[in-house]
Amino acid sequence: MKVRLIPIAVLGAMIATACSNEEVVDVNPDVKGDAITFSPTVGRATRATETTKSNLGNFAVYAKAVHPNHSLYNSFLIGSETTPETAKEQDEVWTLDRNVYWPTGVERVFFWAYSPATLTSKFESTGPLISSFTPSNSDLASNNESLTLWADGEHQTDLVVAFEDVPSSSNTSVTINFKHALSQVLINAQQKDKQAKDNRTVKIKGSWIVNLNGKGDLSAGFTWNKNDDKANHNTNWQSLSNPTSKYGSYFTSYKNLSGGKQDVLDESLMIIPQHRPAWNRAITTTPEAENTLTPTNDGVYIMLLCRIELRHPGTTHEGDEGDLGDVAIEGSDHLHQLFPVTDKFNSNEYGFACIPVDIDFAMGKKYTIDLDICGKDSGAGYYPPVPENESDLKNFLDKFIPKNKQDNIITKRPDNKKVGDPILDDPIKFNVTVDAWENDDNWKPGNITM
Repeated sequence: MKVRLIPIAVLGAMIATACSNEEVVDVNPDVKGDAITFSPTVGRATRATETTKSNLGNFAVYAKAVHPNHSLYNSFLIGSETTPETAKEQDEVWTLDRNVYWPTGVERVFFWAYSPATLTSKFESTGPLISSFTPSNSDLASNNESLTLWADGEHQTDLVVAFEDVPSSSNTSVTINFKHALSQVLINAQQKDKQAKDNRTVKIKGSWIVNLNGKGDLSAGFTWNKNDDKANHNTNWQSLSNPTSKYGSYFTSYKNLSGGKQDVLDESLMIIPQHRPAWNRAITTTPEAENTLTPTNDGVYIMLLCRIELRHPGTTHEGDEGDLGDVAIEGSDHLHQLFPVTDKFNSNEYGFACIPVDIDFAMGKKYTIDLDICGKDSGAGYYPPVPENESDLKNFLDKFIPKNKQDNIITKRPDNKKVGDPILDDPIKFNVTVDAWENDDNWKPGNITM
């Protein structure tokens, strides 16, 4: 995305490109990939807020003049050590609250910018530092009965940053290229290559990525390239913390995978770029504590709230003797409840399943995770580390499910199953792809069996 600062007395800005719609199209004309451009329309409104020409709004600006010896002057042209100035938009022109002129006797000026402008920062030696950035979660404590979707992505916003080394020969007309500082994540699910004779039905009411770093500091500085006398943007995340954060969605109406591939977030996520190992399902219980869960690692997994049914023809079931148990009659068929495992069929019951996943999310990349559940060669995942202690279990559920929607959530495992065991015979499989914003050549799509 490009922003142009209007010349001479008034410092302003005009967007030169836009971002993406739901079907991402890479139209980046910069062969080096430094400037990110996107198709000029925005996807459907039920996506995490991606910054575009139409919604950039105000942005924060710092500027300093550069001494011929490659040091920065102590004084600020725009902003101060503790506070940037705000460029405000009107009719696609951005201006400051005061007139700023190009300083005399200066050959180049450095500009730093970021949006949203409401984020606080301080200026360090090479640029602004945005401290303790935290992607938002939805309010699960709300008892609003009219709500049908609690999606973290709905409350998250894109974060874009920019740095420009502008020579005086530009006649004070400054083009700023904003870069996306977060990673965008989508999760889909399907019963891939489901066979005609496979009568399993998968219904999903929630999905989350668990054990992510949820807080970090963004340093948006620069480095000198002495060979060509250029200053290059050097943006990086530091001091990542809160590694037990989770992001995802819960919805009251289930997604039926029999209808094909489904978006099981409804709102894509904007998360802090990070590399995190997968949850190790083999070391989550202590043998000496028969019924006590003791998580021994905080690796990442995707967790689903789901149920699995099996349909058979006929309205009778051998051995029922008048008590259908885990069987229900529907039309001329009968249904078995495969998961969650209980002694009675209850169409309202759902349970948690998980898939360990190693992640390596980079800035400005969009990652699509396609889950294959109960397909031709896949199963239903593993039992996640859900606490059994009543108090701990309540705290666990409160992190994922609205307080007034926790009935019929089955967390008890069958007696012959422990944390990390497969729910059915085969694991879930998944495929990860990377789309523009800009393509990550180091991330190769591929099927992974956990």
